[in-house]
Amino acid sequence: DFDYYITGMSNTRFDATGKPTYKLEATRVTHYPDTDTAKMENPHFFYFDVEGNPWEVTATSGNLSNDPTRNEELLELFDDVVIHRPLKDGNFITVTTQNLNVFPDSKDLMTESAATLEAKGTRLEGTGMRASFADERIDLLNAVKGFHNE
Repeated sequence: DFDYYITGMSNTRFDATGKPTYKLEATRVTHYPDTDTAKMENPHFFYFDVEGNPWEVTATSGNLSNDPTRNEELLELFDDVVIHRPLKDGNFITVTTQNLNVFPDSKDLMTESAATLEAKGTRLEGTGMRASFADERIDLLNAVKGFHNE
């Protein structure tokens, strides 16, 4: 049984200087005290870099809980996960997958599922991905195939 729910949730985390580091939104959040897990509908996560350019991550559903192994919050995203990142030249990187684990405090993202990365007429497909908001890095891990469109 849940103990509370929130509709139209928006939560922003700030650094010590008052600049936003990330924001998490969802159309509905339902909290379950037995597992201390918050189930989310339509989660939308923004991570702001030092220049204020946001990485955006959206999904159909998700869970927010504490990962005891890493001792930090874990945002698990499911179904139609999209990572969208603006580039300095005005283009974008888009990554799609079916599930993604986001660790907001350590700025890490990972999945073991198939992932597709698209940018500037190039598409890379692979299985498994690790990414870092802090290092602005996205690594596809296995069976990577590349395609280039002119």
